[in-house]
Amino acid sequence: MPGDFNKTHNRILVSAKENFLANGYERANLRKICRDAGITTGAFYRHFSDKEALFAAFVEPVIEGIRKIYFDSQKDCIRLFEKESILAAYDITYTAAASFINYIFDNLDNFKLLLTCADGTKYFSFLDDMVSLETDEREKVFELLSSKNIKFNRIPKKESHLLTHTIFSSMFEVATHDFTREEALQYGHTLSAYCNAGWQAVLGI
Repeated sequence: MPGDFNKTHNRILVSAKENFLANGYERANLRKICRDAGITTGAFYRHFSDKEALFAAFVEPVIEGIRKIYFDSQKDCIRLFEKESILAAYDITYTAAASFINYIFDNLDNFKLLLTCADGTKYFSFLDDMVSLETDEREKVFELLSSKNIKFNRIPKKESHLLTHTIFSSMFEVATHDFTREEALQYGHTLSAYCNAGWQAVLGI
């Protein structure tokens, strides 16, 4: 019956989250997940194809969500750079940070899974993937500034990548430390101010 299927599905998710958070993906035991959920491993495979598919049920939606927030903010940033509203483009950082942090706290356990428990899965590279994405997008901003003959100090892509890694890892730290949402939002504002001042000094704009 559909109702029984859904109840079993939810029990699997509850058990899996507890086991993944406690042990990480690699050490989490599928038989224990099933036992804690009160089902057999045979019943499990009527819901998920394997353990990684189960882990994916937690992390893929939040990856998609955080990327949407990122791209929405990036579109606003590009639009302002196109208008040569450079200071306003920097201000996007504050609203983007707040959106990131609120989304993280709306899905806190799933981000803990993604950031601290994903060893052994294809999601292990999430942070590096976000850094690479932002580094590539910054190169597009540099090209846009150059096309408008706006003078700035263009830094090598390797430097940009390392600086971006510092920023993104600092932002996602709120998921793994004992911040309240309010503390994390204040931290996001502080981090944005810190980064903006740094980029303005480095780029000269």
